[in-house]
Amino acid sequence: MFLYLGRRYPPIFNDGVLSQHIKEADGTSGQDTNTGSGIKTGHIQDGAVTDEKIAGPISRAKIEKYAKVAVVAQSGGDYTNPLIAMQYLDNWCGIPSSSNPCLLKIMPGVYYTWNMIKMKDYVDIEGFGEDLTTIDGTYTSSNLYGEGVISLNNVAGSAEIRSLTVVIDGQGSSRSIGINCSSGAAVTINNVTAKSIGVNSGSNFAIEAAGPCIVNLRNTTAIASDGRQVKAVRSNLGTYLKISNVTAEASNGSDQCVGIYVGSGLAELSDVTSSAVGVTGIAIHGSNSSIFMKNVIADGEGQSVHNDYGTLNIYTSLLNGVFGNGGTAYVAHSQLKKDGIINGGFLKCFGTYDENFDPIICP
Repeated sequence: MFLYLGRRYPPIFNDGVLSQHIKEADGTSGQDTNTGSGIKTGHIQDGAVTDEKIAGPISRAKIEKYAKVAVVAQSGGDYTNPLIAMQYLDNWCGIPSSSNPCLLKIMPGVYYTWNMIKMKDYVDIEGFGEDLTTIDGTYTSSNLYGEGVISLNNVAGSAEIRSLTVVIDGQGSSRSIGINCSSGAAVTINNVTAKSIGVNSGSNFAIEAAGPCIVNLRNTTAIASDGRQVKAVRSNLGTYLKISNVTAEASNGSDQCVGIYVGSGLAELSDVTSSAVGVTGIAIHGSNSSIFMKNVIADGEGQSVHNDYGTLNIYTSLLNGVFGNGGTAYVAHSQLKKDGIINGGFLKCFGTYDENFDPIICP
């Protein structure tokens, strides 16, 4: 027995203090968390609670979260699939608006979808990097006809996809699209790799903007291969397409094979590399459209650039392949292929030269 100030206290044995012996000081029932009986804030030293002293997972309810953000992860997140997260958007963000923007953050992993992911106004989707986060619609391509793995249709406000990869293998389907935009959307696609591959009887488009849409496409790679119509980037129906620091690759299109196709719209291309492999390959194809090109490398096995009856403005670019013009084209300070110009429209050149750096007089 211990003697302390005339009073006797029994010894405290191991495991002798149990939960019911400790009075909580929660600050909500009249108890002070710093003074009085019970365990107080000051009783726990800094660094006293270590990883080893915490057994098991901590409930997410006990961890403060950012508002208007949902995390998709293979474990430990709010959701395990981005499709489900977007379907429950109202639960974690409310109604998105310019004053209430939302963010869907997707952690590393491959996420398979069974239907299209429908983007919403003022909702961004952000991965953990093109090499780390992949959304794959391969196994459900029959359910994604004409819509894309990610659909940007009717996004009229502001939305962005960034830092991830989108893949679809359209084998057995008649139309395969990675990212699709239409019906008045205004969107940004940034730091994205989009792939549409697989032999089919129809179309493979990595990114399609059949609008009218306003699409800002930057720091992105678009790859499409194997089909009847193969186009890495396809825009049409009054779309405004702004492309910067983009690589577009198309291959093995039995009917059409185009790196970047612009139909009935406006496109600005800067710091772009576009290639098309195969006898039908056209690196950049404009049809009844207006296209501005600066610092562009167009490498087409069939044609580098083909202009049906629109307007082309080409500056400081490399056209590695036949240049076919049936509309109006202005070319300045650019390299063209010797004896590789087919002109059936109006063509004006200034400071143009061939692969041997000999001057070219445009016909």
